[in-house]
Amino acid sequence: MSAPVSLGDVVAGRYRVERLLGQGGMGVVMAARHLHLGNQVALKLLRRDALVDAAARERFLREGRAAAALRGEHVARVFDLGFLDTGDPFLVFELLEGCDLGALLRAQGPPPIEVAVGYVLQACEGLAEAHARGIVHRDLKPGNLFLARRADGSQLVKVIDFGIAKHTLAPAPAAAGEQLTSTFAVLGTALYMAPEQMRSARTADARSDIWALGAVLYRLLSGAPPFPGESLLDICAAIQRGPAPLAAARPGTPPALEAAVLRCLRQDPAERPADVAALAAALAPFAPHAGQAAERVARTLRGGGGPAAPPAPRGQPSGEPAAAPPEMASAPAAPPLAERSPDTASGSAAGAAPTLSRANAPPARTVSRAEAPEIKAHPPLIARQAALAALAGAADQIAGGARFVVITGPLGIGRTRVLQAGIEAAGLPAERVLRGGCSPERQSPLRPLRRALDTLPPGGRAALAQLSDAVDRALAPAALPSAGDADSALEGVEAALLRAAAEPLLLALDDLQWADPTTLRLLSLLAEQAASGDPARLLVLAAARNEPSPSPKLRALLGAVRSRIRPGIKHLALERLDEADSERLAHAIAPLSPELAQTVARGSGGVPFFAVHALLAWRETGAITWQDGVLQAASGRALHEQVPGVAELVEDRLASHFEPGSDAERAGLRALAAIALYGGGLGFEVLYRVVASDELLESAVHAWVEAGMLTVSAEPPEIGFGQEMVRQAVLGVARKRPWFPRLHRALLDAIAAGPGAAADAAFLAAGYEKLGAVEPARAWLQRAMDAAFAAGLFEEAAGLGDRLAALAGDPGERAAIELDIVRVLLRGRAFEDARQRLERPGASALAPASAAGLRRRIYRLEVARGLHEAGSGDESLLADADALGDERLRCEARMALAGVTRGPRAMALAGEAVELAVRCGPGLELPARVLRFELDYEADRCDLELADADLKRALELSAASASVWRQIEIDGDLAVVEAELGRLAAAIERLYGLAARAERYGMRAQRRLLLQNLAAFLLRAGRAAEAAEVAGRSAALATEAGDPALRGVALSLRAEALRRCGDAGAALRCADEAVALQEKRGDAMLSLTLVRRAELLAGMGRSAEALADARAARRVAEQHRERDRVLCADLWEALHLARRGAAPPEEVARALAEAQAADVTLRELTMKLMEEARAWLEQRPAPAASG
Repeated sequence: MSAPVSLGDVVAGRYRVERLLGQGGMGVVMAARHLHLGNQVALKLLRRDALVDAAARERFLREGRAAAALRGEHVARVFDLGFLDTGDPFLVFELLEGCDLGALLRAQGPPPIEVAVGYVLQACEGLAEAHARGIVHRDLKPGNLFLARRADGSQLVKVIDFGIAKHTLAPAPAAAGEQLTSTFAVLGTALYMAPEQMRSARTADARSDIWALGAVLYRLLSGAPPFPGESLLDICAAIQRGPAPLAAARPGTPPALEAAVLRCLRQDPAERPADVAALAAALAPFAPHAGQAAERVARTLRGGGGPAAPPAPRGQPSGEPAAAPPEMASAPAAPPLAERSPDTASGSAAGAAPTLSRANAPPARTVSRAEAPEIKAHPPLIARQAALAALAGAADQIAGGARFVVITGPLGIGRTRVLQAGIEAAGLPAERVLRGGCSPERQSPLRPLRRALDTLPPGGRAALAQLSDAVDRALAPAALPSAGDADSALEGVEAALLRAAAEPLLLALDDLQWADPTTLRLLSLLAEQAASGDPARLLVLAAARNEPSPSPKLRALLGAVRSRIRPGIKHLALERLDEADSERLAHAIAPLSPELAQTVARGSGGVPFFAVHALLAWRETGAITWQDGVLQAASGRALHEQVPGVAELVEDRLASHFEPGSDAERAGLRALAAIALYGGGLGFEVLYRVVASDELLESAVHAWVEAGMLTVSAEPPEIGFGQEMVRQAVLGVARKRPWFPRLHRALLDAIAAGPGAAADAAFLAAGYEKLGAVEPARAWLQRAMDAAFAAGLFEEAAGLGDRLAALAGDPGERAAIELDIVRVLLRGRAFEDARQRLERPGASALAPASAAGLRRRIYRLEVARGLHEAGSGDESLLADADALGDERLRCEARMALAGVTRGPRAMALAGEAVELAVRCGPGLELPARVLRFELDYEADRCDLELADADLKRALELSAASASVWRQIEIDGDLAVVEAELGRLAAAIERLYGLAARAERYGMRAQRRLLLQNLAAFLLRAGRAAEAAEVAGRSAALATEAGDPALRGVALSLRAEALRRCGDAGAALRCADEAVALQEKRGDAMLSLTLVRRAELLAGMGRSAEALADARAARRVAEQHRERDRVLCADLWEALHLARRGAAPPEEVARALAEAQAADVTLRELTMKLMEEARAWLEQRPAPAASG
């Protein structure tokens, strides 16, 4: 046994030790008998291995003195405090009979409602006495509320275990469902611990005990704790979500009782009942005969806690209760209780967790008037009334449509606090709040939104499943990525967000200065929707730090927000506080002397973080002291010397929390350093692999959370820093340690081996680069570059390629990487950038017939095609590629040459490329077939059967990839070819399905184009009314998107459909608007619209205007070299004039002959006019014979 006494020993000449009741990490509880009185007592001592800890001894004595001052029947009584012959302390408590409420719950389940309330009311009586004497329990839970019996047999709840030091003791056995990890060896029982106590035990006050009582009552009523979890991180996440409705777990719970319980569990202590008297008054209606108990609680609280404590002996600090004098120690203040059975004995190891087994709970905190109050790390917001009012207004207006608010300000100004105020103003349940933050180290696409979705409560995740699917689709690799894929994917995410906001939804993103480009582009799209008055009930709150050189996309977003004065968009710029407001802030942080408040105000520069930091730093270094009810400068240091830096504060806190040079200190700093290196948001599972000792790690992390340096996010739990300055300071401190590079490497290796490594590829590459680990850096850069390319993020992929090239081992390898970057730029249609790279000395020096040289020549032809450079070619490319023998290069060479060649030669090259690509695999066959289709369709005489075959095979190949965008694009082209082949009904059916699919995925651009083609085919099929409706939808969508070109085409189609429906007036209005739009843009489609309007005007008898339109149509077509449209306008004019007798029949015959002889693919309207011309010529009377 590790106790300093053995069974049979006599302690202090009067207590014979009889048996062990229980033991914790540092305390031992034993049953003993008073030699003179014969009654049994409980004896508490420190374990042998704890006796060397002077701090533990002092806290042990303080516990005894605090508990000895409490005389009421609802608190376990302390009879004696003394010392062994060795000088080691011991405490003597009453030995209780019964069991604690935790054991009762395990044995019988939740008691009746009125009984549960009665138990907590009795606990309020015990706490009232403690609180009146300035004692906060800090470890209330079912196991520390003991159900004993009075002499008359009635039940009596006693508050037990006011505890010893929280940092040194391990937990006693806990109830089922309360078993937690060793993290709680330093916590007490976190299942019932208030959030402010988790952050820092020093901030706990009586309201922290009220939280615990609410949690206990919730457990008694429901059978489960309000915030369940297997670890501290789980519990913190549950607190963020809020408790489940009590009435669901315990039907029949009165609403007013549930409201009283939930009020105890408010995260803000100011929103809880003011004291235990207020709580008792709220609970009294729900327990029989409880009115008197509530009155006793109030009377005890007002009266200072019952009988006065004896005067403090000389030399004892004032404000601490005195121990019982020796002459009183042998006489118990109440009749002894009967000896308890082993199963219910105080401190039994059987798991009942009764009174004196708990030698390990957090210490009671004696709050004397001479003690300084805690410095508030999060003081009230000062001088932010306008911003808060704007946020409240935006929250109130969600029902009226989308709202977008951006909060900006300098470092430390309080952007996150204001963002949180906006979230609270919205008042939405946790499952309707998407909250994410951007990381300086990890900027994978849409990471803040993905993280926000991951941390939703289960019900919220289910409700937003379609949004999660849209994000997954947006990030899926494409088989043939293009610049349009990324935009289409983001439109899908945007549309899913707007659909999800049929009910109010809040998206809150912090630290946009570190946002990835994809997230910023998404926010820009949402800002556009808010500006245009989209009806979605979506509130977007975004916070960004002012940066001297923000990223281009962030600059564009902020510029757009600032320039738009619309009800749906607001920009809140948080300015520095003036001196008067800074002084008000200083006084809100803590009671300060006027001189100290003025010093803080001047030194902070109007930035709240620096005001808080100054006071924290001065407190840690002893530069300020509590005197006369305020904090004052202890010397001239605080008033005249520079404030210690954040790094110094980190060093001071490290020293105050851990013994210098100890394993705990190393674990603490290593944990901080690992989290700082990751940029925040690191999970325990990675930390376990990086820091050697699990137990030391968890204790260290909790210490930092308690100190306010770390924060814990919601489920799945992740640990981060509340302030970027603190993170940077930690890195500065840790970099001085010799183990820092090893820790950094271990962190990178752990992440690289984890399931989320792919998403962290860029972070891993950067880390290995910093450590000089070239090979893993190159490997992860390559993976990051490939992933960005596959997702259509070409700018990001090119940047990663530049870093990869810088690590290349030789010039040849560097040139090969440069060519990969060119490939990325070509796919992103950055043709000019690609051309400049190809002209760099390293690329131009490549041997022309080498593999790299051939790639350069191929890419040069692709640049020429993209830039429409005339006369481009490479006569020897095919021969050189064939000589090398690489089939992939042979295929790519033919594709490149086909792209800059016209006519049959282009199609022949494309055909050869397809044959080679089939042997090379799907990755090359897909682009080869798409290229051949494009060349075929652009040709004057399209081989529709070949186009049909190529598109069907391309569709099969694209279906193997996860990119729906390319599948829908190819499928839409296939519908066009089907229509051209005469399979009009099949084409219409295909387009209806594709339009619905595009709408479901939020592909607005694709949907607009699909509807346009659908309207044209419906018109061709004679379904004019349907065509008019579909064209109208396409025009409306084009207006929403700000696409005048598409609107012009859609209105032109609608005009023709309405003409055929007989609505000439509406048709003319559509045609007029289409002409105006297309004339302004110089659009080639204007010629077709003018012919359609000419037909309309002719039908209305406005022949001169009709002829003017037809002739204008011919001029436009000639300017754009549209041979089909030239023939169309010519045919229309000849027919119109001939029908009116203004032109001879020979003019119609001429126009028809020219169209029939044309070596171009003729479109539908031209073919229709040719049929009309033939019919008219056949029907006219034969000319009379001469003579």
